[in-house]
Formats: sequence, C-alpha cells, structure tokens
Amino acid sequence: GDHALDSADIVCALGGDGFMLQTLHRHGAASKPVFGMKLGSVGFLMNQYRDDEDDLLARLQRAEPAHLRPLEMQVQTESGA
Repeated sequence: GDHALDSADIVCALGGDGFMLQTLHRHGAASKPVFGMKLGSVGFLMNQYRDDEDDLLARLQRAEPAHLRPLEMQVQTESGA
C-alpha cells in the first residue's frame, strides 16, 4: 500500500533500474532500506517480481542488504559554467 515514508520500515520500488535509482535519490536521506522488484525491461539492480511463490513479507525477511555507493560526477560546460 501507500504509506507515509516516516511510518515505513522498508521502501518497495516496483519498476526498473531507472525507478530504483530515482527512489534511492528521492528517499536516500530517510535511511530506509529499499527493496526493488523488476517490473520494467531492465532490472539489474532489482529482484524478480513474483506474486505466485512467496508472499512479500517472507521475501523481505529473507532479503540480504547490498550497500550501493552511487557514482557522482562533476560536469563543466565548454564555457566553463
């Protein structure tokens, strides 16, 4: 369901890698674990979406954390801006 971030224990991102990166960027300061499930066409950062084998709570309890350090880049235009 849809709940306020401060009352959530885990953030579930349903989509592709782009949505996972957007979720990490948007909610990273909240220091909540993010569990991603692939629903898009690209999902290297995501777990497979399955609704027939396990319930979501069991999958979350078995999940092992992976700590990501997203790349940062400093860009300068040709004009120096």
